[in-house]
Amino acid sequence: FTRAAQKVFPMRDTDRGRPLTELPGTFEDFAAIEAAARDVIDTGEPVEMQAVARGGTPVWHLNISPYRLSGGSVAGATLVFADVTEALGLRDDLAVESERLKLALDVARIGVWELDPQ
Repeated sequence: FTRAAQKVFPMRDTDRGRPLTELPGTFEDFAAIEAAARDVIDTGEPVEMQAVARGGTPVWHLNISPYRLSGGSVAGATLVFADVTEALGLRDDLAVESERLKLALDVARIGVWELDPQ
């Protein structure tokens, strides 16, 4: 495992070779992640999902892909985590600002139009 992986799973050098299911829990719903990984292994089809840490943050976008051998058979799954906590916060902030703008336009009785010349 890498240092970046340690941000997702609390691993130590002595954890090498242990199944992830035996590591201390980091996620609100690790069972869903494990089930999705097993589905990827069984079907060979990748899965994307959101994974949330206990306590609600951080939040990761999780891409689970089949780990294929040179012959094409599936030998496991690769889990790629991308921290999207800040992006989700920005999305929420944008939604709040959009609501404020809408309220201001309604109160001021200002009309807004958009024109698409095409």
